[in-house]
Amino acid sequence: GSFNYSSGYRLRCMGVHGAANLKLALSKSCNVYFAELGRRLGADLLKEYANKFGIGVKTGIEVGESSGIVAGPEHSKAVGAHWYESGSSQAAIGQSDNMITPVQLATYVATIANNGVRYKTHLVNKITDYSRNKLIREIAPEVIENLNISEENLKAVQSSMREVALSGTARDFASYPIPIAAKTGTAQNSGSDHTTFICYAPYDDPQIAISVVIAHGKTGMASKNVARDIMNSYFNLN
Repeated sequence: GSFNYSSGYRLRCMGVHGAANLKLALSKSCNVYFAELGRRLGADLLKEYANKFGIGVKTGIEVGESSGIVAGPEHSKAVGAHWYESGSSQAAIGQSDNMITPVQLATYVATIANNGVRYKTHLVNKITDYSRNKLIREIAPEVIENLNISEENLKAVQSSMREVALSGTARDFASYPIPIAAKTGTAQNSGSDHTTFICYAPYDDPQIAISVVIAHGKTGMASKNVARDIMNSYFNLN
C-alpha cells in the first residue's frame, strides 16, 4: 500500500493491489505502480512525453491560456528550488509541481483516442459574414504532433482505459450504452480535493473527448456525472 524510495521518501496508495500490470494499475489508480514507473523513466523523459501529448505547452486554442507546468529539474531550477530524484515518482502520479489545465487534459485524452496524433485545439469552426451565408474562412484540422507510438503500447493504454470504465474507478459506466475509455483523478488540495475525469467515446470509434475538472469536488462522482450528461447530449441518449 505504499512506495518506499531509497532516500526514505514514502508515497502512499489508497489501496493494496499486490502484483499489478498496467491494466490493473490504471483501472484501480495504483499510485505505487506509477511511482515505480516514474522512477524508472526519470523526470526528463516524463517531461518530453508530457509535452508531446500537449501537457506543459500551450494547445493553440484561440483564447488566452496557460502553458501549465511539468515538474522536473528545469522547472525547479527556474524557481530556485532543489530537485530531488524522488520527484520523478511524485510527478508520475500527477503530484509535485505539475499544473495541468482542463483543456490540456482534453487535448491529452484526444491524442490517445487519435492513436498518438495531436491536433491543434480550437474553438472556431468557421468564420462567415454577418448574414452567415458567405463563408470567409474555415478552420481546417491542424496536426501539431505525431508521436509515432507503437501500436502495441497504444493498445495497452487504450484497453486499460476501457477497463477503468468496465471494472475500475469508473465502473458505473460499465452498462452505459456507448462504450467509453476513461480515467478518474483526484487533485490533492489543502482544503477539499479537486476531482477530474477524462474519457473518449465510443471506445471502438472515437468521436468525442471530454475533460471535466471540478474544484473542491471531493469525489470522482461529480465529474463523472458531468461527463455522462455531455455524452447523453452528444449521442442523443435519454
